[in-house]
Amino acid sequence: LTGESVPVRKISTTDPTADLGRPGGDGTPWVFSGTLVVKGHGIAIVHRTGARSELGRIGTALTSIETERTPLQLEIAR
Repeated sequence: LTGESVPVRKISTTDPTADLGRPGGDGTPWVFSGTLVVKGHGIAIVHRTGARSELGRIGTALTSIETERTPLQLEIAR
């Protein structure tokens, strides 16, 4: 999700009750914004957008991180 360095293989499902698990990784039927299909074709259904998407959740989580000053920044601030 945050930058696979090699292609991942996806499977498809038509069973709406299938336990799809958490998005990400080989074999899961999820694609994300910016996905590049290099072979074949398919139809996707959008489940979440914006802050409710996986990328949105990551972005929201990053905004709550409190950063600490590095030793160099502390030394320069004297």
